[in-house]
Order: sequence, then C-alpha cells, then structure tokens
Amino acid sequence: MNFYPVPPIIQAELYIRVPDELRCHGKETEWRGGFARRFQHIFLEGPIVDDLGNLYIVDIPYGRILKIDPKKTISVVAEWDGEPNGLAATDDGRLVIADYKQGILSFDPSDRKIKPLITRRHLERFKGPNDLIVDSKGSIYFTDQGQTGMTDPTGKVYRLLPDGKLETLVENGVSPNGLVLSPDERFLFVAMTRSNQVWRLPLHPDGTTTKAGVFFQSFGNAGPDGLAIDEEGSLFICHPSLGSVFVVDSDGIPKARIVSGTSGINLTNCCFGGPENKTLFITDSLEGNIQKLDWHCRGARPQPSLKRYNFIAEKKVTRDGGVNTLPADEVQLCDDANQPAAETGPTVISIENSTVSHGEGLGFMASLFADPDLRSNNTELLQLLARVPSASEPILQPCGPPPDEEGKALFDKYLSWSHVQSPFLRRDEVKSLCGRVFSHESAGQPASNHDLFRACMILAIGSVLPFLNGTHDQHPEGYYLAALQRMGPDFLTRGLASIQDLLLICRFGIYHRIGTSIWDVVRLCGRLCIEQGLHHNDNDSMNFMQVQMKRRVFWQVYMIDRYSSTVLGKPFSIDDRDIEVGFPADANDEEIVTANQISSNFEAFRSSHATLDTTEMTVFFISVRLRQISSRIHSDFSRLACNYLQPSKSHLAPGHIFQTLSCLMQDLQYWRDNCPAFPQPKCLYESQDWYDLLLAREQLYLVRRAIDLMPKRGGKTPHHISVLCLRIALRTIWAYSRLCQQRPLITHTRSYFHMMFTAGLSVLFCVSTATKIDKEGLSDASAGLIRCEETLKNMAEQLPSAKQYVAVFEALRRNTTRKLDKVLENLQSDVLSQGKTLEYTRAGFRQSSERFSEPLVASGSSILGSQCVSGPSTLSTNLDARVQETDFPGSIPSNLSFVPAVERAMVGNPITLSHGSRNTCGPIPATATFSPGSGFMDWALLGDEALWNMESALGEYVYGDPERHIAALDTFEFQ
Repeated sequence: MNFYPVPPIIQAELYIRVPDELRCHGKETEWRGGFARRFQHIFLEGPIVDDLGNLYIVDIPYGRILKIDPKKTISVVAEWDGEPNGLAATDDGRLVIADYKQGILSFDPSDRKIKPLITRRHLERFKGPNDLIVDSKGSIYFTDQGQTGMTDPTGKVYRLLPDGKLETLVENGVSPNGLVLSPDERFLFVAMTRSNQVWRLPLHPDGTTTKAGVFFQSFGNAGPDGLAIDEEGSLFICHPSLGSVFVVDSDGIPKARIVSGTSGINLTNCCFGGPENKTLFITDSLEGNIQKLDWHCRGARPQPSLKRYNFIAEKKVTRDGGVNTLPADEVQLCDDANQPAAETGPTVISIENSTVSHGEGLGFMASLFADPDLRSNNTELLQLLARVPSASEPILQPCGPPPDEEGKALFDKYLSWSHVQSPFLRRDEVKSLCGRVFSHESAGQPASNHDLFRACMILAIGSVLPFLNGTHDQHPEGYYLAALQRMGPDFLTRGLASIQDLLLICRFGIYHRIGTSIWDVVRLCGRLCIEQGLHHNDNDSMNFMQVQMKRRVFWQVYMIDRYSSTVLGKPFSIDDRDIEVGFPADANDEEIVTANQISSNFEAFRSSHATLDTTEMTVFFISVRLRQISSRIHSDFSRLACNYLQPSKSHLAPGHIFQTLSCLMQDLQYWRDNCPAFPQPKCLYESQDWYDLLLAREQLYLVRRAIDLMPKRGGKTPHHISVLCLRIALRTIWAYSRLCQQRPLITHTRSYFHMMFTAGLSVLFCVSTATKIDKEGLSDASAGLIRCEETLKNMAEQLPSAKQYVAVFEALRRNTTRKLDKVLENLQSDVLSQGKTLEYTRAGFRQSSERFSEPLVASGSSILGSQCVSGPSTLSTNLDARVQETDFPGSIPSNLSFVPAVERAMVGNPITLSHGSRNTCGPIPATATFSPGSGFMDWALLGDEALWNMESALGEYVYGDPERHIAALDTFEFQ
C-alpha cells in the first residue's frame, strides 16, 4: 500500500561497455546465474570509485577485478580462482573483497596480490559472502548470503572489527545482499533479496542491534540488490528484475525511480564518484556495461584513496591466461583472523569523524612504502609532481653518502639546527648512527636499510642550509631520493621508530617538495600515535628515556599537525580534549638517565625538576605552547561561528568576538613575554627576532579569524579591526624582512612564503576595504607592500614554483599602489594649500621600517572590562581604536575602547603607533583622510572572498596536495 504519488522517472545514460576482447569467451566457469536473458561471458558488480576517478568493478564468474580510468581505458588488475561480488576500500589504501567462493579477501593495488583476510568462522566456511562495506573506524560489515531465502532464512550479517573480532549482527536474513550505513553510521541498511525488502538496523554504542524493521518493501522475480546512500540520507536501491534503482528519502518516502538507459535491465549495484562525488555509477551486470547519472548532491562517503599501481606491469585491454589460486597454506592462515590482534589504543572521536578533501590522501606515500619499482623510479615521479607553471623541473638522482668528514659535518648541522626545535630523535642515537655510517664503528657489519634511511634523511635535512649557502655541493633532494630507496616493507611496523621516520620526511618537506601533502603524512603520524596510545599517560614505565621519547614524538606530531591543519583549514588529527599525556621533562637526556638511576617515578621527576638554564627541550616547548594557542584560536572561533552567527544571535556576535580576540591576544603576549633569552643564539630558533616573527604571524592568523566572523555593514570590516589587521600584517612583513638580513641563519621555505603572501594580501585587503585611511596609514601600507613584493621576489629565486603567486601579488600591489599614489597626490595638494608639507616619497619607506621594527604600544582598557583571565604578566599597553557606532551592528556601546594587546612592553622610550597619535607634519585637516567608499576609485578588484580564497589556495601549495593549487590562479587577469 502506498499513498504517495508516483515519483519522477529519471533515465540513466551509458557510460561504457566492457569490450568483447575483455570478455571471457569460451572460458568455463562453475558460476551459473540461471538468467532469463542471454549470458554474455561477463557479469559485473561491486563498483567503487577512488579519489583519482578510477572505477573498479568485479567480474563474478571469472574471478576478476577490472579498472576503468577517467579516460575510459579498461584494464584487468587482478584475476584468481574466486567469485568476487562486493568491493570496499580500507584506510590504508587496500581493497577488500566479498568472494562467494573464497570468503573475505584483501587486494593490495601496489603489488596486485590477493590475500585472504577471513575465510572461516569457527573452522566452518561461510555460506557465500555477497557484499561488504567499511565504516570510519575500520570495521568491515559483510553479508553471508549463500542459498538462503524464504524457506531458509539463515543468512548472516557480520561485522569484523579492526582487532580481528567477528561479531554476528543478523542470523535470520532472507538472502542478505547489499548493505550501506547511514551518513552518521547509526543505522545499517541491508537488502534482503528473496523477501523483496530492505531492513533497517539501529546500531547501538555497545555493538548490538535491536528493533530491526522493514524500511522498504517491493515485489518482483528478484528483490533489492546493491545499495548506496547520499549525503542527505536518501537511499538508492538497485532492483534488477524491475530494471530500476529506487530512491527513497531517510523516512522511506519515494523520491525518484532511475531506469536503464539501454536495453539491459539488470541494474544490480551502484556507487557515487565523479569529480565532485555527485555521479551515480550503476552496473548493468548481464550486459557488461556501466551506466551513469548526475545527482544533485554528493555521496555520503568521500571517495577513497588507494595505493598506486605499478603502471608498467598493468595490463591494458589484455589479460593473463592463468589464474592465481589461493594457496592452501594461505587459506589455513585465515583461522587467525578470528583471533584478536595486538591490543591498540582506542580510536579517538576526532579522527573518526575527520575527512580528507577530494584529490588528497596517502596514496602516493603508501606506494612509496610498498612498491620498490616506484621507489627506484621516483626521480621521474618527482619531476611529474613538480610540473607546475613557471616551475623548473628538478633533474635529480639518488646520491651516495658524502665523504666521512662532510657527512659528520651535516650530522652536526642537523643537531645544531633542526634538532633544536624538533628533538624527536635522541641526540646520542643520532651520534651513534653517524658513527656506524661514517666512522665504520661496526666493522664487518654493514649498516641496515633502516640505518641508511635515517642517515640519508638526516643528511637531506642537514644539507638544506649548507647547500643554499654554497658550502655543500650535493642537492638535499638527492639524499631524500636515496632515503626512499631504503624504505622496506616493514616501514610502518616499527612502532615509535615508524613515527620518527615519518617525522623526518615531514621536516624535510618543509624545505623541499616531497611529492605529497605534509598534512596527510602527519595525519598518518597521528593515527600511529593513537594506535600506540601515545596520547595517554605512560607513568607506569620504569624507563625514563622511553617515556620521554614517546612524549617528545607525540608533541612533535601535535606541533606539525596544528600548523598544517590551520594553514589548510582542515581537521586536527586529535582533539585537545582527547590528549591526556603531559609534556616531556624539561631536562637534557643525560639528566634524565641519571635521575632514572635513583628514581622510578617519571612524573615525579618531571614535576620536581627545575633548572634556571636552557635545556635541549627549551625551544621545543616554546613551539609546542604556541601551537596550543593556535589550537585554541581555531576551537574558540569555530565555537563562535556555531553559537552566534544564527540570525537570532547575530547581534551578540561582535561582543563575543571582541572578548575572544582580546583574551587570545593576551595569551599570545604572555607566550612572547615568557620566551627565554639566549645570550649567544646559535641558530634561528634561539633568536629573539624569530620569536617576534612567530608572535606577529600568530596575531595575524588570530585577527583574520576575527575578520572572517565579524558582522559587516555594507560589506566593510569595522574600522578598528581593519586598523589592527593592517598594523599586524605590516609588522609581520617587516619582522621577516629583518630576519632575512641575518642569513645564513634563515632559509626561505614555502611556509614563510605563505606567511608573507598572507600578510601582503591582508594589507591589500585592509587598504581596499577601509572606511577611512589617514596619511600615515597610506604611507605605511605603500612602503610595506613594496617591501613585501621585494621579499617575495627574492624568495621565488629559491622557490621557482612560487613565481606564479609573486606575479599575482605584483599585479595586485601595482594596482593598489597606483590608487594610493593618487590619494597621496590629492592629500599633498590639500596640505600644500594650507602651507604645510607632506613628506612621503623620500621618508615614508624609512619611517615605516623603523616604526614596525619597534614594539607596538598604545594605551587603553581591555575589552568589556577585561572579563577574560590574563596570564601572570597582564599587559598594560594596548592598541586603542575607538569603536564607531556605525561600523557594525550590535549592542556594543559607542564609547567602548577596543584594546587587544598587540606587542610586548619594552624598557625604554617606545614609539606609540596609536591611530593618529603622531604628528610629524602638523595637524592634518579633515580632508586629509580618504574613504574608499566615497567613489573616488573602484576597489572591487580586492574583494574579501577573492583574497581569502587565493590565500587558501596557497595553503595547498605549502602543506597540501602538490597539484591542487595550480588552477587557483587561472581566474586572475594581469594588467
């Protein structure tokens, strides 16, 4: 009975037909379908689309997996003695297979090998697995259909947990077939073919399911087969005997009926894919073709990232004559799949619910870990990934180790530079490794592959500065490519050492391209940390150095994760609320070893140990504490966005944004006030100028988050916020410019380029959207933009692939400066008419440089009566900018002073930079300010969204996918 109107009928279209030469004509098979229509030597099911657009399907009768790439080239990628039906992808880039004949199998695309995953339950074979899915926790749900039906309702639905435990969810299934989870994974839908039903099973937190019900009822010779679901919760039900895919909403109400676009009607399975994950692919099994349909929304699950193939060995429209039969000894090993695996830490909610954007993933890195042929040919792959506009292609080969003395010098450089900020390796272990590789201390025992991998990575990092400064001839990427050749199949199985090895890759990736996303690599580090329980306290261990190193590794992962995630606007690998482990001890390794001889309580030692001197951990703590503030900025403003941007609460948003901004500014200032002073800095990370740069960069990130959320009237940012953003952006530009004069202490990186580009865009944004600009603001902005452009051009000499961004910035800067010059000419004429002078052309640049090299100090009181809790060193100096009643809607009093702390107080006679506080040329009349909104010029080029989106695209260039940033600049026209 159905009281709803007939849903609309949508016709699919043919996507591709498997050609005759790929069909198994004349080949015998035990599989018999008993079809009413003619069998065409193929039967397709199990579609799945990966993040590169490759469509995988199975050919059930002949035990094959076919791949259709985006260019519609079809290849056979696996063939064995089986009857595969369903396909699903795991987080580590493998495919799992529901094989009616062999059980649940695993397919590794990197070596194209089929291996058993689980083939028996309590020594008894399954009835005949039909379909399977993988949830966000890594659990595999699969149906065991066999010959069950209305007279034998004994079909099973199982859940295989990551630890190897097999749970039974359904034991009375009437031919269970396709299955799918709701978008929130609270409900499991299972097609019961012979009863013409789809069951809906609630999944409870304790792992059980009760109150299963009939969600969908149909009729016909055969019932529902494959299922899919979109992000709105609409269920797609393939019904082969009715030649339809029925679409019902989350309540079961009919929405649409999709019909075949060809003469075939056996529409058995469907899945989402395509560039935006909005294309529905449907298998027409008997006809051996794939049909497609464009849908209005995305599929519920993102397209998976799979390991890459060895393309040379891949078969193009050909197939082997033989088959790979699973060896008997391998099949027997499947009994172990029912035993719990090694205990791992609990999965963290913040990782479970995180997703990766389209086009990204660990696919490339996974192939490096597993495919020796790909590793040996990595030079060509690196060139391919570097092929971006205006980028020179690196022509590099893996290199051998340098002479002993040079090698030792590079190891020393690593310890005196990178290790100072990132001590995730033990200093004595690095020295010992150097001895094994270069001093031949282990005579007669060649260094292991793992030793050589680490040695090459340390050489790669240690040679970054010497190579740039001309004191070392070998390009660092030569050592990196040599390290890749030393990756063994056990690369990710060494526990803590695996995370350390990945961190070496991340550290090198900050300075040179590694061919993949740093965010993805550090995300893998985060998963390994959680699996090993590093986010929990390990106070029971008697080995102090072991506890110390676990904490150092975890917080190093945290530090890189927080920075890369905030740059890309992506989820953190672990939420701060899930972290229980404390900091490492603030002590040198020798002190920890000595303390371990007289004590067995690490936490007691850590809390009681105090030193007045700097230690090996000092700079590390500085960096981690700053990243904790970054995390709070992200969390607090995300919470504000959720709580106060609804129309009913928007009038409260400005006050809460001001309060949050002020509190976080004070946190940043407290961090800066407590940075240690090194009497004789040995590297960049001990320099006071570097701490000033970090402060300015983080303040800029903070104020830009505030601008993103601040309600705007007429599209304009409130004046006082715009002034604050402008001054911090200019300070960032001058701070880095000053650091660049201290080379060889600093080297340009994509991260620093991102910072400068962002600061420059922020200046452009503030100037173009300001409600009024005074003389000094114009002068400072113009001088800062010129210095920013000069610095970016200098950086692009070391970063060729950044030249396209420099070209964009140059065009924007030229356009803005041209307008500023007109404004200054107008002001000059007004001032001269009153007998005064306006010194800009000659002195503006010098004065801006001097002003923004000094601490920024002003007076005022804190926001909303300083309701936030200040740190021990509460600032007494703030930036004063009166809030204009007309600047924004809200309930803030018009006489309220906006006073977020901007810079640390300094002893001496600081220059005050309050708005309009200086008067070098006498009083400026009212006409000596300019309002871009007055119609004098068209400022439409620099809209909020355009600049912010371009800066976001640059984030991909720094920490994201190597290819994704390229097209972001195509829409800009240069004059």
